[in-house]
Amino acid sequence: MNVICYNYREGCDWRSIYVHYERHIREKCLHQKFKCRFEGCGKVVTRLTQNKHEAKCQFRLVPCKMCNQR
Repeated sequence: MNVICYNYREGCDWRSIYVHYERHIREKCLHQKFKCRFEGCGKVVTRLTQNKHEAKCQFRLVPCKMCNQR
């Protein structure tokens, strides 16, 4: 049975058989939403925007200029 992605309204055009659906959502869908991985942030991002957000997230860990620890 062919299915479309849950995120089709956000722009995902994926279509396939149901047996591949969970893997698509869990690992591949660029439009899948989830919370930022940095503790304290909580912003909802997509795989499409994740890298851009994480690069500037105010809660990301950065090396200390004095001791180089995070």
